[in-house]
Amino acid sequence: MSRRNSSAETQIFWKGAGHARAAFPTTRWSQVRAAGDSAPGADEAFADLCNDYWPPIFAYLRRLGFSDADAQDLAQGFFLHLLDHRTVRRATPERGKFRSFLLGALKNYLANKAARARRNKRGGNRKFFSLNDPSQTIPEPWVDAEATRLYEERWASELMSHSLARLREKFRGENRAELFAVLERFLGEPVISEDAARALGSGIGALRTAVSRFRKQFGEQIRFEIARTVSAPHLIDEEFRYLRSVLERM
Repeated sequence: MSRRNSSAETQIFWKGAGHARAAFPTTRWSQVRAAGDSAPGADEAFADLCNDYWPPIFAYLRRLGFSDADAQDLAQGFFLHLLDHRTVRRATPERGKFRSFLLGALKNYLANKAARARRNKRGGNRKFFSLNDPSQTIPEPWVDAEATRLYEERWASELMSHSLARLREKFRGENRAELFAVLERFLGEPVISEDAARALGSGIGALRTAVSRFRKQFGEQIRFEIARTVSAPHLIDEEFRYLRSVLERM
C-alpha cells in the first residue's frame, strides 16, 4: 500500500467495515496460548499465524538495519525460538493481541541475542550487527519507533489483503467468481455512476445495492480476521479501531 493509501481495500474499509459485525470464532490465538501445554492443533495454529506475520516481522528487522539475508535468518530463528521455548506460555491477558505479543517477543529475542553477543565478544559497540559479525547493541529509540511504525503498517496491509483474498475464495466456492471480479472494481469508488451501471448492463439501483452488500461482506471478513488474532471478543472493536488509525496515516 502507498503512503497515501487510496487502494480499493482501504476505501471500502472506511465505507462498510465500520458497521459490520462478525461472530467471534474459535481463535487461532486461543490455540496458540494453549501451545505451552501442547494442546492438539496448537503448533499448527501457531505456524499459520507466524506465516501471516512473517512480512511485518521481516519489515521490522529490515528497518532496524539488518541486511535482507540477515533479516530472513533472524525472522526464521525468532519463530523457531518461540516454538522451541514455548514462549507463548508467558502471554498474559494484557497482551491479548497477537500483534502486540509478537512484537514484544521479537524485541526481547533481539535484546537477548545482543546480550549474548556482548558477552562473547568484548567491545564492538555498534548500532546493528550482521549475523556473521554479531556485535549488536539495542537500536536508538527513533530507529525502533520507525521500525515499529513499519511493522504496524505491514500488519495492516497484510490483514486487508488476507481479508480480501479470503472473501474472493468464498465467492469462488459459491461459483460467483465473476461477480466478485465485478464488485471488487467498485470497492474504492465513493459514488457508483449510471455510466458504470450501463456498462455492466445493470440498473444503477441494483448495482449500488450489490456494491453496498459486498462492502458489508468485506467488513465482516476484516472483523473475522481480527477476531482470529485476539484473545477475547471485546478486543475486536479495539483492534478494529487501531487498524483504521494505521490505515489512515499510511
